[in-house]
Amino acid sequence: MIQAIDNLISNAVKYGEGQEITVSLKKVGDQVQFKIIDQGIGIPENELHSIFSKFMTSSRTKTPAGGRGIGLALVQKIIEAHRGEIWAKNNEKQGAIFEFLLPS
Repeated sequence: MIQAIDNLISNAVKYGEGQEITVSLKKVGDQVQFKIIDQGIGIPENELHSIFSKFMTSSRTKTPAGGRGIGLALVQKIIEAHRGEIWAKNNEKQGAIFEFLLPS
């Protein structure tokens, strides 16, 4: 689980363009919600459905700073192994939001 959280925060730092990153944790019913919000480059809408696929890299990250496309796939596997669910969406203002729910 530490690896998953580290990967999500590292991505927010890497693609957050030096802007504020918000990390929150709260109880939602019988689950725990973890959320990371950055103010970075965001994710193209047409790529949101596949962002957790192995070897998927966003068209916005195809730079020397971009990754290999295994980090988010690994994050998803870790979350699911803990009976959780993860998803990503774009922040209305700017950037991306990654959220996951785990049973408490």
